[in-house]
Amino acid sequence: MNLHTILHESVLYLEWIAMLFGLIFLKKYWKAPVRLVPLYLICVVTIEYIAFDLSNDQWLYNLLGILELLIFSYVFYSSVKGIGSKKIILAACFCGILFLLVDIFFITKTFFTFLSYAFGIISLALSLMCFVYLFEMTRSEKVLHQNRVLLYWIVIGLLTFHLCNLPVTVLTNQLLEIGNVQNILEIQNVAGIAMYICFIIGFIWTQERYNTQYL
Repeated sequence: MNLHTILHESVLYLEWIAMLFGLIFLKKYWKAPVRLVPLYLICVVTIEYIAFDLSNDQWLYNLLGILELLIFSYVFYSSVKGIGSKKIILAACFCGILFLLVDIFFITKTFFTFLSYAFGIISLALSLMCFVYLFEMTRSEKVLHQNRVLLYWIVIGLLTFHLCNLPVTVLTNQLLEIGNVQNILEIQNVAGIAMYICFIIGFIWTQERYNTQYL
């Protein structure tokens, strides 16, 4: 078993573990917008399962990216109270969707190939939302107990994944054409492992009273 196989299987196991812990501890954050995170994880696990038997699974990951943008846009928009922060999150979501449509109809001209440019923009949009949330947190009492807030761990996980993976995401199709994919997959897998570990820590370590308290 080579390194890539070990890393990839680790990501798959951690996806399941994160989803299960998210459902087990759902009561601790059921009243907060972050309750949609297990739904996102269910989508991830389902798509991974379906894609296993498909010869062309790129459209499934395109669909997952859209779901990720929409779900986390709602989570962040509903979790901040600053009008300016809400506008930034809405603008980031709109730009992500707009560029996705541009990529489908004018650049890649198909939904069945990985939309690398669109997902570069989506990664930037999600990262911006994460920074907006962290900025709002520094101005609230939650900053004193951030390690007990589930969304804080979700944000750290998302930032780790998307910022590490951004250059790879944008260049994926070009690197696939020249056959240089091994390093791509290893970077993606390591970033995925880090993200799901953050999610799992958040599900376990979080406390209900801090999750239900808004910024």
